[in-house]
Amino acid sequence: MTLKAKYPNFRLKGMHLLIALMLSFSLLAGFHNAAQAGGTTTKELIVNGNFTQGMSGWYPGGNGAPTAVTTGNPNIKFCGINNCWQHFSQNVFIPANALSAHFSFYVKMNTTEVTSTKIYDVFYPTLDGWEPRSMEVSNLSKPVVAGTWTKKDYDLDILAYKGKYLSIGFQGISDYSLPTTFNLDSVSLQVVVPA
Repeated sequence: MTLKAKYPNFRLKGMHLLIALMLSFSLLAGFHNAAQAGGTTTKELIVNGNFTQGMSGWYPGGNGAPTAVTTGNPNIKFCGINNCWQHFSQNVFIPANALSAHFSFYVKMNTTEVTSTKIYDVFYPTLDGWEPRSMEVSNLSKPVVAGTWTKKDYDLDILAYKGKYLSIGFQGISDYSLPTTFNLDSVSLQVVVPA
């Protein structure tokens, strides 16, 4: 049985079919473009990462708090004294739909240590208690030129932290003599999420 026989008033003509197909493809393309337009967006999770509000948003620990430098470029100073262990941190919530995360900060070091063979003073970030030593800065650090700001970058594997809080911290340690000063600025933890 043909369409014409079953539905005598229905005439399926080539032009109508072509128009129907074009409309269908147009709608599909529109949905695809809308999905693409949704894309992704980047969110900053760190509060007061540039320290324009001093220590606000950060919680100190150790045997003394780092100090806020408020003159010139605001930043945070760790140590610069002997027998130092200074730490501060903040908790950030990792969105459950986060696709990736990038952690970065700037650090400046000035040391009075003269040795070129042993680490006495050190500064590093802590991520939920874990210490990524690839981001460590010490009195031996060659990539860090004394007195100049150097950027440290790290792509985080956030799979285990999706939908949870992550503690982001920094720690400065110096021994009993020849202190080192570490300055911290522009702390950033950016996550990519669907728009």
